[in-house]
Amino acid sequence: MQGGDIAEEARVDCDTTLFIDYVGVDPQGSVPLLIVEAKAWDKPFVSARRGRQKANPEELITLAIDHISQGGDSSTSPVSSLWQ
Repeated sequence: MQGGDIAEEARVDCDTTLFIDYVGVDPQGSVPLLIVEAKAWDKPFVSARRGRQKANPEELITLAIDHISQGGDSSTSPVSSLWQ
C-alpha cells in the first residue's frame, strides 16, 4: 500500500487475471472506496463495443458499471474489451 490506504496494481479475483491501477481502501473495513483505472495517452478515454450506438463517455461508463454490477458477461458489455 502506498500511503497506507492506496493499493497500486490491485489484483481482482475473477475468472481472468485483472489488475486495477489504483484502489483507495477504507483502512477499517478493508473495502474499496475509490477505483482509478489509468490508460496511456494514446488510448481512447472509453470506447463503445463495435456495432453499439454512440454514447458520450459518461453514459458509456455508467452503462458498463451497471452491466458489471448486474453480472453481465464480457461478451455483451456496452464497452470495448479494453474497458471491460
